[in-house]
Amino acid sequence: MGPVPPPPAPADTAAADARLAAFREHLAAAGLDAFIIPSADPHNSEAPPRAFARRAFLSGFTGSAGTAVVTATGAWMWTDGRYFLQATRELSPSWTLMRVGVKDTPTIAAHVGAVVPPGGAVGIDPLVQSIEGAQELVEALAAKDKAAAAVTGGDGNGAAAADAPCRRLCHAAVNPVDAVWAADRPPLPTGPARVHPLRHAGAGVAEKLSRVRAAMAEEGADADDGGGGGGGVDVHVVSMLDEVAWLTNLRGSDVPNTPTVLAYAVVTTNTAVLYVSADKVGDAVAAALKSEGVEIRPYEAVLEDVSAAAAACKRVWLDPASTSVAVFDAACGKVAGATDAPNEARVVLKPTPISLFKAVKNEKELEGMRAAHVRDSAALSSFLAWLASTLAAGTETVTELSAMAKVESFRAAQEGFLFPSFETISGVGPNGAVIHYSATKARSTTPVTTAEMYLIDSGGQYVDGTTDVTRTCHFGSPTRHERACFTRVLQGHIALSRAVFPSGTTGQMLDSFARRPLWEVGLDYRHGTGHGVGAGLNVHEGPQAISWRPGAGKAALLAGMIVSNEPGYYQEGEGGFGIRIENLVEVVEVDTKHRFGEGPHLGFKELTLVPLDRGLVLTEMLSAAEVAWVDAYHGRVRAEVGPALAPDDRVAHEWLRVNTEPLVPTA
Repeated sequence: MGPVPPPPAPADTAAADARLAAFREHLAAAGLDAFIIPSADPHNSEAPPRAFARRAFLSGFTGSAGTAVVTATGAWMWTDGRYFLQATRELSPSWTLMRVGVKDTPTIAAHVGAVVPPGGAVGIDPLVQSIEGAQELVEALAAKDKAAAAVTGGDGNGAAAADAPCRRLCHAAVNPVDAVWAADRPPLPTGPARVHPLRHAGAGVAEKLSRVRAAMAEEGADADDGGGGGGGVDVHVVSMLDEVAWLTNLRGSDVPNTPTVLAYAVVTTNTAVLYVSADKVGDAVAAALKSEGVEIRPYEAVLEDVSAAAAACKRVWLDPASTSVAVFDAACGKVAGATDAPNEARVVLKPTPISLFKAVKNEKELEGMRAAHVRDSAALSSFLAWLASTLAAGTETVTELSAMAKVESFRAAQEGFLFPSFETISGVGPNGAVIHYSATKARSTTPVTTAEMYLIDSGGQYVDGTTDVTRTCHFGSPTRHERACFTRVLQGHIALSRAVFPSGTTGQMLDSFARRPLWEVGLDYRHGTGHGVGAGLNVHEGPQAISWRPGAGKAALLAGMIVSNEPGYYQEGEGGFGIRIENLVEVVEVDTKHRFGEGPHLGFKELTLVPLDRGLVLTEMLSAAEVAWVDAYHGRVRAEVGPALAPDDRVAHEWLRVNTEPLVPTA
């Protein structure tokens, strides 16, 4: 089953504003002064199933990252630089865009504290609000009340006066968006789960459970799971869908473009339970899980069972960034109307070890990723060859939309292809400057021509791997400015690819390698330089990333991780264009002349093998080492991808030969 597309953008401003007005009526009826609407589902998925796409439904903004805050008189949307231009196109004038990462843009928590009056109530849906996000809100509201108390008569230490009205965070019993969406809200996905073969997973479920239990033991887990105290971690709740999929060696199609299943997992020192809808589990899946010691329980039973663990005074491990407030309440022993949390002191809030286990691929996972990338690179090379030939012949009009369909058809012909790993970005000219542009949502008929730049960012989910690649092309005569911008992006891409760094280096430390050639002339881009990628799982995964954002400094890069290398430049407006060069790379150990410190030095090896547009390169701007890198890369492309092309596709074979020739000095 293929991915389910996200809900469309609103047909017009009036329809979007009507939804907002209806939502405010339900907000007032619930006695709430503000409501927070994140993008996430109960598992903090980046692209949730359609049934959970509440923020997109209410606002019309369909980007994958964004959080909305609505009051009786205001509506605000927080999103990052990837979506600034898209958000301005999709949001009605009733919404205010809050540009994350731009100076003077307040955090959500700070803004909510500012716009909610004393004694006001801020509503959240505890099933989709993360623990971490809720804690930030509570702290911001408390800080606001303490600041007010200091002015109006607190105790001198910031404590509010006894009669001072405090702002509070309220858990909504019913999400007000659902009340507006009720008639048209899509159902939960019903696709079946499937077993991920051991030849691709590289490790069985029992082995993975042992690793998790060992991590629990390091936190002092009780060996007998008897609940008798001792301060150990007895229970680990796994919420993220890709972490559940990795742990149980299951795959599915419940999340758009991602082979995961809606499920939770709970691991104790001697049991493991998968919480999943029974209609998703066939005989093969049930037998495979049983053989690995995994019990199956209904999806809805997870909160009840976590509450039972709390009642038995178990220590429960939750990842605060990915676990919902509803699960936290259950782990604390909270029930409806309770004023205390008897088990709260026994809840361990820290990142799950599964995130790092999953990020460092074993040899079988790496073998699958390498093989999938050769096939995928052959598919994209065949598409680019077809596109160049078609445009040169002038016998067929190719649009952004038809190009998307064509590249998917080339991938579909490859062994093991399941569906795209994300919605293809196919942008001509200024559309390419919209970082996550969607021709589908815009119902674009914009033609790909020989007169403008063309950016295509696409990828595939295969049974043995996940791909993500961007190429920027010009099929005519690009301007010198376009070529100079492309060359600087290429220089940044090469600089990061050639980087050698010691163990312990984080992606935040490497991000500037890719930006320096752009910075030298006052250019830059508003997205991270690289994200982690799963092995037959999420196209975006953590904890590793290459970015200027603080989060990228929390996890060191390790051999066996997969990350993207994707610097870019985006010139908006008339005559604008987008440039991005993206390869996926494997983090590998590198032999160095010297060995400072205890750990090995690391570097990158390309997984993506697709020719770069040589016509966009100003060779005189490149150093001898950069030219050598391009020529060596193209040599690998020709040697490894050439044999994977369809034998009878003469157009593709000739295109690959021509486009992997050594660079020559620019005329």
